Amino acid sequence: MKLFSKKLWMVLSVVFASLLMISISVMGVAYEREAVLNQFFRLDKFVQVEDGGEDEKVVTPEADYKTTEEIRAYFEQVGYNLEGEGLVLLTNNGALPLKGEDLKVSLFGTGSVNINASVQGMRGFTSEAGIPTLAEALEKAGVTANPSLTEFYKTGAGASYGGTKKLDPATNIQTYYINEAPWSAYAGVRSSFAAYGDAAIVVISRDSTEGSDVNVTGSDGENGNYLSLSPEEKDLLRRLTLLKGTTFDSVIVLLNGSQPIELDFLYADDIEVDACMWIGNVGMVGTYAVADALVGKIVPSGRLTDTFVKDNLATPAMASWCLNDRTVFSNRWTDERLNNTQSFYGVYVEGIYVGYRYYETRYADVVEGRPGVGNYVYEDVMACPFGSGLSYTEFSYSAFSVRPNADGSAYDVSVTVTNEGDTYTGKETVEIYLQKPYTDYAVLHGMEVPAIELAGFAKTGPIAPGKSETVTVSVEKTLFASYDVYGAGTYVLDAGDYYLTVGHDAHDALNNILTKKGYDTSDGMTADGNAGLVWSDTVEELDAETYAVSDQTGYKIQNRLADFDPNRFVGAGSNYVTYVSRSNWAGTWPTEKALLTLTEDMYEALLWDKPVESEGEMPELGVNHGLTLVQLRGKDYDDANWELLLSQMSFE
Repeated sequence: MKLFSKKLWMVLSVVFASLLMISISVMGVAYEREAVLNQFFRLDKFVQVEDGGEDEKVVTPEADYKTTEEIRAYFEQVGYNLEGEGLVLLTNNGALPLKGEDLKVSLFGTGSVNINASVQGMRGFTSEAGIPTLAEALEKAGVTANPSLTEFYKTGAGASYGGTKKLDPATNIQTYYINEAPWSAYAGVRSSFAAYGDAAIVVISRDSTEGSDVNVTGSDGENGNYLSLSPEEKDLLRRLTLLKGTTFDSVIVLLNGSQPIELDFLYADDIEVDACMWIGNVGMVGTYAVADALVGKIVPSGRLTDTFVKDNLATPAMASWCLNDRTVFSNRWTDERLNNTQSFYGVYVEGIYVGYRYYETRYADVVEGRPGVGNYVYEDVMACPFGSGLSYTEFSYSAFSVRPNADGSAYDVSVTVTNEGDTYTGKETVEIYLQKPYTDYAVLHGMEVPAIELAGFAKTGPIAPGKSETVTVSVEKTLFASYDVYGAGTYVLDAGDYYLTVGHDAHDALNNILTKKGYDTSDGMTADGNAGLVWSDTVEELDAETYAVSDQTGYKIQNRLADFDPNRFVGAGSNYVTYVSRSNWAGTWPTEKALLTLTEDMYEALLWDKPVESEGEMPELGVNHGLTLVQLRGKDYDDANWELLLSQMSFE
């Protein structure tokens, strides 16, 4: 007897086939949304099998966020906080924060519309991509931005301007161009300035990318330097300066980029900037934090992690690279046996004297009258020292103390921070600096030692006017050691005087120590320091043992790659390199590029296709041990099952 008719079987086949296709699609979506579904139905997916054979549920923490909207809101808050905490107020004559009701401002610079949110690849994204313009962020903060200027940069005469880049296929060098609008382009919108004159806010943007250095020649910045202001930018600032008091109450500059833009314009006789703030790359939502800082809802508390100077080329790190033709990475061997990558080389003759380790060390040597210091005037070079940054209030330091910690491995440095202002609650970044002795032993063995080094830092919580907070920063004793590459070949604790101090920046800290040593402005100091904020201790004899072993691994610390120094490379012969030395600044300053002759030994060292020498055994690969990652959850780092799990992977 037939259970179903043939027609019914055909119908059921179609139905079940359709259900199969639907279930496959649903399962795909289910796996893609697995975590959300498990959370919604409160399901435990994983079971961990212990050695005893008993099943034990893996306890998974409840998700903090249940929707993508919640996750996005969280990360937007993180981005806002990061920008707000990192904003660095470089100069301010009282123009910031903006004060008053119904504030109306004019925004200048193509970056005001196309904010530089990240390095190359992100610039040009505006509100359409979720990144607000500065005008939109200010609107949210209660400030109206000149709409005529916004349209000028978006669709008007200024729309054709903005940062560009061009790759030369012959040299593979990418050139960045500032391409800012000239003053003549503003003719059609100048009549709108007066109605939005509470401030002229100028955004100076710079781009960059991995694998392509910014240009010191060939760009449209001053002398072809991309990190200088362009003639158009300087002319804009001059024009706005002339309009101060009649059209604009103040001129404010925002530095938008990760690079240290040259700040010589802050000291120009014909340019008057009332406030300058470094905002970095703002990310997706950082513009809101910038706007809130401009109106005082955020009190700046960030500090520079670089040194901003008037001329970026006035440093040994640049002198030997672009002294003559200003072309970086021009050192190249022409030996046809080397490929394109192997043929380029550079010699870092500056050694440790990069950034503040150069600028502050040479300043200290001028004050202390060290021989060979040469012609160096700190104020001619410096704009904003490493670690500097202002607030909308003033902070003072007191009760400075230094004591060993419980196990003797570090010093606990404490200082009381007081908000001396009467209006704003703010945070203070506390910076602890160290000075090590530069002795005859160091000079004899070529052991370079900077005059000041950051040893630790911390940020206070919000401190109300008139209130105080005591901050303690731990400084590891290992920081007191110096690497003696040519002498002991390891870390040594040299004999002499060591100092710890707190400073508002590296220069302020160094002045404290110089004052403690008995120097003052008559010796060339830029300002007197505070000797009461300095601790010192003396080491009687050189110690080449204590720090010669790593406190992390227990291994002996010694020269491993000594031959990578051209002066010590076997067979280098006459390839002698003069490194910059604190013992004789004038005599070791680069006067030409450091050029090396390619010897056969060097050529052999550069070859990449040498046979691999190994005494090890190839690990097991592609073997199924029946393990899943969750089964090792919570296991120790040294658990043997980790190796078994890894061996389940194929070589590919």
